[in-house]
Amino acid sequence: MSTWRLILAFVLGLGLVFGFWMYGCLRTMQETVGFNIQTTSISILFTAALSTPIILFLFLGFKLILKIKAKANTLAISIFYLSIILGSSVSECWILQDERNFSREISQISPTEVYSRARAWPNEAALLVFVPNEGIHATD
Repeated sequence: MSTWRLILAFVLGLGLVFGFWMYGCLRTMQETVGFNIQTTSISILFTAALSTPIILFLFLGFKLILKIKAKANTLAISIFYLSIILGSSVSECWILQDERNFSREISQISPTEVYSRARAWPNEAALLVFVPNEGIHATD
């Protein structure tokens, strides 16, 4: 496999992992339940912004050490940001699935008092909370 393909695979993987993890952190910090376009937009924008120093460092290294041309660097940066969006989308689906699971738990046990549990990995520092007569909420 060529060096260029290894770099693209690395960039793609890094973007997916960073997008999944950072988006999940930012999304759960906003303490929302269910899909919300404003929360999603803010989380994706901040994820992309927070990744900028990482990507600049990597691509400066690629350019200086591996002598990659500017056009190829631009392609790699584009792939990185697209993979961040893909990783963020997967993270949103993961979070929504966890919220559906929590909703099913509530319907099966029908609690009469406040019921809570940690969100699914990697967001287990935040909680999903059911409050009778108020519904499901999120906290961190």
